[in-house]
Amino acid sequence: MLELASSHWDKAVSWLLIGAIFFAMRSCEYLERNTKEENRRKKILRLKNIAFKKNGGMVQQYDPHLADSDLVIVTFEFQKNTKRDVQVPVHMFRTDDSVLNPVKAFAETVTRVWSYPGSTEDTKICTILCPNGQTEVIKSSQVRDKLKTIVELIGEEVLGFTKDDIGLHSVRSGGAMAMFL
Repeated sequence: MLELASSHWDKAVSWLLIGAIFFAMRSCEYLERNTKEENRRKKILRLKNIAFKKNGGMVQQYDPHLADSDLVIVTFEFQKNTKRDVQVPVHMFRTDDSVLNPVKAFAETVTRVWSYPGSTEDTKICTILCPNGQTEVIKSSQVRDKLKTIVELIGEEVLGFTKDDIGLHSVRSGGAMAMFL
């Protein structure tokens, strides 16, 4: 999808999805949904939930070499299987791949979101700057539709499945399967 990204929005979504695959994330952990967040059992990740380390020390999110960090730590809040107010940090080491790399994916995302006027540590990682200068959040329905469009463009002959066979849960299950293999 990153290779086909032609807009700021496409690139933002691509890096979000790459990060989500490595952590086998639920779409509600990195994208906005129709349900109010306070009515859900987990929060959308915010800038404060992402940390980086290099050589055993913390790397600040504004470091120009953030993508060179050794690992990224994502702290999930309000997990389905835990009590409220519990935070679960999960780390993932960088890979040698220039695209399929969790550190690079989250470094790109964090750097992008911090570049927007008014961003704070509580800004959601799915925030995007629109052409009109306003920020809004990327919605799961938008990303699901985009994934289906890409699958349709590539075609069943190449992929072995159709757009009707996928959804945002495919990102989570695909990440889990990749870790298993």
